[in-house]
Amino acid sequence: MAPKDKYTVILPTYNERRNLPIIIWLLNRTFTENDLDYEIIIVDDASPDGTLEVAQQLQKLYNPKHILLRPRPGKLGLGTAYVHGLKSATGNFVIIMDADFSHHPKFLPSMIATQKRTRCDIVTGTRYAGDGGVYGWDLKRKLVSRGANLVADTVLRPGVSDLTGSFRLYKKSVLEKVMGKTESKGYTFQMELMTRAVGMGYRIEECPISFVDRVYGESKLGGEEIVEYLKDLDTIHKPPCTMPNRSPRISPAAVQRKCMYASQIDQSSTPAKHTKRKLQAAPPVYPNARLQIRSKRFGKVQ
Repeated sequence: MAPKDKYTVILPTYNERRNLPIIIWLLNRTFTENDLDYEIIIVDDASPDGTLEVAQQLQKLYNPKHILLRPRPGKLGLGTAYVHGLKSATGNFVIIMDADFSHHPKFLPSMIATQKRTRCDIVTGTRYAGDGGVYGWDLKRKLVSRGANLVADTVLRPGVSDLTGSFRLYKKSVLEKVMGKTESKGYTFQMELMTRAVGMGYRIEECPISFVDRVYGESKLGGEEIVEYLKDLDTIHKPPCTMPNRSPRISPAAVQRKCMYASQIDQSSTPAKHTKRKLQAAPPVYPNARLQIRSKRFGKVQ
């Protein structure tokens, strides 16, 4: 009999004193009603409103087995909060979501069912496909979100309808590998995770969700975060050949052209039977290394 799946929820918090009890109660009810094993890791960045004190009370109420506290000394970035929480995760699946009640736990059973049905590596909640939607935002906020998704999709082309969303279910092993390749630290962290995952060949499925604006508190998305988003987007978009300490990428088409050129030289000067022997003895060509085709008779062709 296969071991029972366990789900780890990572909740980064900053000034979520009033939202945290609601989201914890809903998560506990969702997992309990669906007979799912779970743990919730709260990563608080020294919130001045006393969020950590509330989290400590919730831990006593719901059992330390289900509520783990991993506070940090200051506001160190959303991406690093997920990395910090993942270190303590014991589940074989990891759920990343917001603690401000904008991601409702009622969608978790659908996301989990999607993963079980498709056996995919990642399930991402989407506001912009199927029955998904956004509620409680003014026109300006909706335009900013749509614009950010449009720009990211145009530049990165990951094939995900809601690239800037942050309500996702990962296989833990997959998340660990993708995080190891991710360089962003702030609000673009989730976006880069998806882009890297697609590039690494992992299978992603989408599940429509309804996004509701936070119940209490203010949004942490401001002008600095938008500037950071644009800078990080440019960094993610840079092709491997422009990144430091990486060799230029040679496309398969370029490799084929050079091989055909070398073959034509052999065929123009040598009988067919000798040409076949020479081509078989040629050294292997590696697409990601600098291409060099050497021949004792014709010198070096680059």
